[in-house]
Amino acid sequence: MKLTRESHRFHSYVVAPIGFTYYLGSFYISPEVGIGWNVSNRNKSYWYYTDGSELESEYIDKDNIDNINETTYPLFLSIGNEIRMKSYSILLGVKGLLFLE
Repeated sequence: MKLTRESHRFHSYVVAPIGFTYYLGSFYISPEVGIGWNVSNRNKSYWYYTDGSELESEYIDKDNIDNINETTYPLFLSIGNEIRMKSYSILLGVKGLLFLE
């Protein structure tokens, strides 16, 4: 019986960003920098067997034995177009994220 393993790691942070938005007509660019605090780390593993059976397990790293950074410094960059209506706006754009460790 052949075994295939798949594993996913999830690291959750609470982030406090600060930034500004610069407008060129309806086009905008919005850089932000922040600080983030690690609140959770977990690992989900899946095992798939050739007979069709599956096994799933989840591990929550409460004691941070994987030594994940307690704080991080994220950089965000949003660019896009703002469509202004009478009482609301629609934002169409993209947001990039980079974590500085």
